[in-house]
Amino acid sequence: MTFPDIRKHNLDTLAQTVYSQDWSEFTTETNVDTAYSLFIQRLSNLVQSNIPFRHITVTDNTPSYITPLVRSLLCKRNKLMHRGKSQAAGELSTKIGHLVAKHGEDELSNTGHKDTKKLWSKVQPALGIHRRATTLGSKYGSQFDDLDAINAHFASTATDPDYDINDINAVIESVHEDGQIIHPVSDYEIYKLLSSIKKCAPGSDNIPYWVFKHCAVQLTCVVANLINTMLQTGQPPSAWKSALVTPIPNSATVKSFGDLRPISVTPILSRVVEKLIVQKFIVPALPHQFAYWPTGSTTAALISLTHNVAQKLESCNYVRCLQTDYTKAFDMINHPTLFRKLKSLSIPPQIQRWIFKFFTGRKQAVISGGQQSQWLPITRSVVQGSGIGPSAYLVYSMDLKTLSPYNTLCSIKNIRFDYLLYLC
Repeated sequence: MTFPDIRKHNLDTLAQTVYSQDWSEFTTETNVDTAYSLFIQRLSNLVQSNIPFRHITVTDNTPSYITPLVRSLLCKRNKLMHRGKSQAAGELSTKIGHLVAKHGEDELSNTGHKDTKKLWSKVQPALGIHRRATTLGSKYGSQFDDLDAINAHFASTATDPDYDINDINAVIESVHEDGQIIHPVSDYEIYKLLSSIKKCAPGSDNIPYWVFKHCAVQLTCVVANLINTMLQTGQPPSAWKSALVTPIPNSATVKSFGDLRPISVTPILSRVVEKLIVQKFIVPALPHQFAYWPTGSTTAALISLTHNVAQKLESCNYVRCLQTDYTKAFDMINHPTLFRKLKSLSIPPQIQRWIFKFFTGRKQAVISGGQQSQWLPITRSVVQGSGIGPSAYLVYSMDLKTLSPYNTLCSIKNIRFDYLLYLC
């Protein structure tokens, strides 16, 4: 296994090198694909030349707290002990102890004391009770080793049999400029987004999160220029239309491909721009709801639910509550319908065009245990795991209403996309 040594002194060296670069060729390039490709290539070269990469061996029996860095430091400590440098080895042992303790804190930080099942799931691997499964096949059975078959299953769900690219292109071409000016995204906005990136998997461009997070100051200007060019031209990079899919269990027992849910991992900068578009353009154009809203919460949804029921009980003897749950809500979204609904919102034409092109011509591949399937095209869905997917679903379902004026539809819109229908 190869891993980057991202200790602070190495990241500082990278940041200094990034700062000394001449990025003018990217700020003057008007072709989005060319500019983004050159930017990613330059950034990848800087990472390779400034961040040391370590090689270690990790087996299925290796405890989770033996991270690649800890494994590397253990090898270094053993070499020091063999050379008789016991003091240096002791100092390194202390450092390793701190890293192991920090890993334990991070693992348990999001686990409450009441959730004993989750607590044991964290503790048991450390005790050696369960081996750490590294592939889908080792977790669920040999049939799950066939990543091409899993990808074909996911792609079949996300493929529209009536899809006509000519109709899609006609919708895109029908978006005309109306003279509306999009104010450029400021450097400060970009800096806030880059510096607040949380630990996450890289997309198909393979640029890790810590590059953008630690070099936020140095990369702000060039990234801001790239993003503003994309938004003004309504053109996302072609590389952002490729997603690496991580299958996760959709039920307690996984027996077939249908028990897995595809979570797409798009490039990190793509997620940054998607969230920017959602915050600045989509959310202000949507009617108020509880999910994906700055002031929305589960508590607010429950208060609304209680209020609606109590209000109806004032004039009715009883209230029936019917709950619906959409299966594969993200994966079955019809693009022509979604695009028509997006056009009805007060969203600038350039942003509409950007969204339409982002969802058109997509492809995906499944990854597991360091292996990757072949790429397959998809012609529907709003890319589960993307930054824009949840808001796109809200747009798709925003005109859902009851047939009777005596009934009320409460759109909970949580992660399961539930709806409550009040009948009295």
